Amino acid sequence: MAVRPDFATVRALLLFAGMTLAACVPVSDEARGAAMLATPGANPGIRTLSVMGGTQKVRGPDGYCVDRRTSRPTSGFAVMAGCALVSDAAVMPSVSGVITVQFGRTGTAI
Repeated sequence: MAVRPDFATVRALLLFAGMTLAACVPVSDEARGAAMLATPGANPGIRTLSVMGGTQKVRGPDGYCVDRRTSRPTSGFAVMAGCALVSDAAVMPSVSGVITVQFGRTGTAI
């Protein structure tokens, strides 16, 4: 007597196989951004942030996005973490961490 797997088991196995194969295919930032923009209400993440009235720009390494909730661009302060942590993008850097950047006029450092 043959045992037939239930639908949920088959669906889970197919999903796992698809995710495994998708992880093997490199996806460009442009394609990833286009996919995120096609999703209504998605937050694709910000890779670059203008600070100090636009006089300076901050950009983290690949896989890092700006945390919009904690960054203060007008004060020259930016926080970056893995994109999957601070946006809807499912991208994480190869090295986990948090990056903080502070810009200011000469003599204003504490």
